[in-house]
Amino acid sequence: MSRSDKICSILEDFVDDLNEKLEPQKLEQTLRGDYRPVTAELGSQPEPWIRHHLIRPLIDAVDLEWEPEIHGGGQGYPDFGITNLDVKVIGEDKSLNGSDEAEDDIEQYLNNRAASQGAEYGIATDGIIWTVLRIELGGDYLDYTAVDPTPINFRQELLHIANEKNYIAQSGVSEVDIEAKAELFYETFNREDFNTLLTQEAPRIIRSKKKAGIEEFYDLYVELLFGEGSGSYSYDTTLLDDIQAPEGATETDKRKFAIKLVNRLLFVKFLEGDVIPDSFLNKRVNNFQDAQEKVDRFGGGLYKSQLEPLFFSLFNTEEDDRISKHRGGWFDEVPYLNGSLFAPEKEERGYDVDDRMLETVVQDLVEGHELSENNGNHTLDPSVLGNVFEMTINHISGGQSQKKEGAYYTPSDVIRLITEQSVDPKIYEILVDTYSSRVASASNMDEGQARELVGDYDLGEMLREIEQRQGYFTDPEALEEAYDRLGKLKIVDPACGSGHFLTAVLDEIHRVRMSLLRGMKGDNLDEKDVYSAKKDLVLNTIYGVDVNPIAIEIAKLRVWLKMVEEGWREEFGRLPNIDVNIVPGNSLVGLPAISSGQSMLQAFDVDLSGIQNVRDKYREGQINRRELDTRIDDLRPEIRQFYAENLNHYFEDEVETTGKFDNLTANLDSLYPVVDAARARRKDGENLSDRDGDKLESIGFTAYKKSGRLDGEDLRGKMGELRSLIEDGFKLELERRPTAYDLEELQEYGELSHEAFHWIVEFPEAVVKDGTEYSVDFDIVVGNPPYGDLVTGIERRFTAGYRTGNIRDIAAQFLERQLQLLGDGGVFGNVITLRLIYDSKAYVSRDVLNKKLTDTRIACFGWRPSYIFAGSEALAAVITGQKSEEPDDDIQTSRFILFSDEDRKQRLENIDYYRTDDLVLGETIGGGSIGESSDKSMPKVGTEIARNILEKLSDASGTTIRDKEVDEKTEHKVWRKEGARYWINPLLESLWSEEDRSRETKPMHFNSELERYTTFLLMQSSLFYNHWMTYGDQQHVSWKLVRSFPFPNMEALRENEEKIEKLAGELWTGIEERFHPEINVSGEIQGVAELKPLVDQVDELFGPMFDLSEEEIEYVKQLDTEYGRSLREEGQNQLPNGAVSRVELND
Repeated sequence: MSRSDKICSILEDFVDDLNEKLEPQKLEQTLRGDYRPVTAELGSQPEPWIRHHLIRPLIDAVDLEWEPEIHGGGQGYPDFGITNLDVKVIGEDKSLNGSDEAEDDIEQYLNNRAASQGAEYGIATDGIIWTVLRIELGGDYLDYTAVDPTPINFRQELLHIANEKNYIAQSGVSEVDIEAKAELFYETFNREDFNTLLTQEAPRIIRSKKKAGIEEFYDLYVELLFGEGSGSYSYDTTLLDDIQAPEGATETDKRKFAIKLVNRLLFVKFLEGDVIPDSFLNKRVNNFQDAQEKVDRFGGGLYKSQLEPLFFSLFNTEEDDRISKHRGGWFDEVPYLNGSLFAPEKEERGYDVDDRMLETVVQDLVEGHELSENNGNHTLDPSVLGNVFEMTINHISGGQSQKKEGAYYTPSDVIRLITEQSVDPKIYEILVDTYSSRVASASNMDEGQARELVGDYDLGEMLREIEQRQGYFTDPEALEEAYDRLGKLKIVDPACGSGHFLTAVLDEIHRVRMSLLRGMKGDNLDEKDVYSAKKDLVLNTIYGVDVNPIAIEIAKLRVWLKMVEEGWREEFGRLPNIDVNIVPGNSLVGLPAISSGQSMLQAFDVDLSGIQNVRDKYREGQINRRELDTRIDDLRPEIRQFYAENLNHYFEDEVETTGKFDNLTANLDSLYPVVDAARARRKDGENLSDRDGDKLESIGFTAYKKSGRLDGEDLRGKMGELRSLIEDGFKLELERRPTAYDLEELQEYGELSHEAFHWIVEFPEAVVKDGTEYSVDFDIVVGNPPYGDLVTGIERRFTAGYRTGNIRDIAAQFLERQLQLLGDGGVFGNVITLRLIYDSKAYVSRDVLNKKLTDTRIACFGWRPSYIFAGSEALAAVITGQKSEEPDDDIQTSRFILFSDEDRKQRLENIDYYRTDDLVLGETIGGGSIGESSDKSMPKVGTEIARNILEKLSDASGTTIRDKEVDEKTEHKVWRKEGARYWINPLLESLWSEEDRSRETKPMHFNSELERYTTFLLMQSSLFYNHWMTYGDQQHVSWKLVRSFPFPNMEALRENEEKIEKLAGELWTGIEERFHPEINVSGEIQGVAELKPLVDQVDELFGPMFDLSEEEIEYVKQLDTEYGRSLREEGQNQLPNGAVSRVELND
């Protein structure tokens, strides 16, 4: 029997069985979906009956293994699970015509950590309709997507079968292809194809659809706002043209106002149906268009008469306090949310907007009318705010913003990886600690033994036991303690951008606390319980900072949306003010200072408890924002002065004007010790004249040919003399500390919020006092900080005191700051540039990491064949670990993680880590030490076999290619090119003309042909490819990588000299034949994958010389060959693979 025949037979048998139970009219009504048979008719309960007669036979027919009540029985848990797939799948079956109920239940189970046990797929069925749902975690709203091609509906097929068997009348039965539907079911659900669908195809398709939707939305967004879309849409004017800005506003100011206006409109749209009536915005526009003369009773157009009051008055004002013209009619449909939701910024009330494009923006973009015409779906996820923010800020900055801010939107799967490796372990630690203590005290058991018993449960199992109050988890006091402790966690993202991490972490903790709440209240949870639980987290747990004020506004809106996601009504009370937890500022500058290793504050006498009390009152609406700001602003002069006094590092600064000198010294009694040294030079750059020298020496300088120097104590009392030097044509080069003058300059710099952010005052809830010392101690630090050489000259005056201050990548300073903000025992989870791991100049950042964290794991992502960040070729790492006073020096890393769109999900969910100790790259493999200048790169290891290979190569590193290369020119040359974004083959001769040859293409010289041929072959080998991928950046074949590779024993080479010469000749001939100068100016050799068998011979020849086993040789030969197809056809860069470029290998 064919596979489709088997499915058809099951359907026929089911119709026969059902016909025996029901009379013809009810049979037809049931098959049409209009009737649900009851126990008396079926002879058993409806769910077990359909499970036995249809659901289970179909599941068995596609070779899926079914386990009933896989996560425990009872209300709130799935009916079954599928156990023979590479992903967890749960299922819910309902009685006939109950598929909608099954879908509702599956959504609840997937969102319940205890019920899902980590499953992200669920099957919902009543036997007739089969739907596979996927939950998307890590976003703003819980998102459930039906996996194509489901739902698969057998209703018409069953009716046709019943009709053919004369069980029902012929009328109204459609002609159907039963075999085709049966074949579709089999192709979807058979074990092999279903596994591929869930692990590869569905994630890729869902991701692609979401990406396409965002790109379409963004295109319409920038077209309507700025007239700068791709050309897919055409409008006569733009929103920007219709904005009437106050005097003095710049073009950038107008653009930012346009962005904020549309983001607010989107926020209102997202509130429709839950907080305000459906189609609220659309009705406002339609009413305005239909009756402008009536609406104009308030004066002005659509913006001034309806939208501005909505933003600045209605949401922010209690109904009894609203002015008369904002009462009655549609105004009463708008509830009071809180006093700061859309508080207008300075000058914002001076803006107005003409009606023509504003109406179009609401209808075509916010309501999605234009989008509906193109993709049939105008339902928007709030994550659009974040995605479009990143794209739009980049757009309006002329493509420079991401470069300036190093900002890229973090994908949900990356956020999920971080929450699983950082947030979840902290949650688990709290639960184990709470329950083991209770078990020990209740049973007189040793606490270590109790911890071991409780720790036998993983997080999902523990939550199931808690919900069902079973085993060691029955203590109600322990439940309340764990719930409270989780609600008091302090979590921060110091570069929060538009808030994606904040909403994801909030959701992760909330889902766990919901299990605890169900354990306390059973099934008696209501909407208010859920809202209150999430509100507590928002108020007490989540903190974010970013330099971009627009990003902060979006982050606040997204957190608000997350808070009301599962329901909010006016009787729940006003929404809290959360804007004191998510604020603009410069995370790198401010108290606590990082200055020459300082991390604690002493003699800090500001009343932090008073500040915290004022903040609490504001959150609950007892005072307004002005009162809060006044309290903080009164403290700022004192705080700035205290911060400046805590900075004890020095930096070099040039002073050429008396104005700068006066500002710099305005609050100084003496130059020293703020200035430690001063060098005076002529402004024209000329040598000092005799008169110049005499003048300098008369002040106390030691005069030299071009300058004079004055140090230390000798600077006391010389302020006036140094000022006079500037007036006399000298400039001063000072080695000085930062001062209040620098803080003032920082505050006035640029459009972003570069002003110092004093953590100890802004977030006093996270401050811990130990005797006379204060520190900021967050429990969890997460984020995706910017990267690149982004620290401004002014900021560098402050970051010069960081240990990482000399690393020209802002990610290094963020790493150091975040680890300072993390309390002992706190967990760390960051996406960060991989440069900090492999770059020899960033060795200090690796030392900071090594000395602050324990259980450190680093997932290292490549950039081909697919990017970890859409549109970014940046190499990224995910770093997780726990802060400890006694780190264990055991950093574990992954291999270079490569993935395609098809297997991205599998790769990110199955990352292997392995220890790196004694394998840091120096002059040789293992010759470097973390934190020292000998540290050239940290290895990307991943597996035991990879480590074993590295250890053997390290043992064989008594001689390296560096030792064989000679300085003098010889005739024995190997050419190599350093800079390329794909593998460049070393050459025995330069195949490029001198004018085409890159400056990075250089020869290496050797003393003999044997050494030359050996080096040529080694650099072609998969062994060297492994070395490159372990210590390199997937882009450059640097000298440090070439010269650190071990060189085999000369005796062994001489014994194989003939083989080496022959193999080198064959390989070189193959390369020459594939070189086409008309297309190879860049250095790429085409079609060299055909030479892979020769490269395999190279590995088989040299592998034993390094004492590699056959298994280890086979490992390097096969490394990354799963991506060995040509990517050129898809317009992508060639994949770096094997020394001869394994692209096209499998074609």
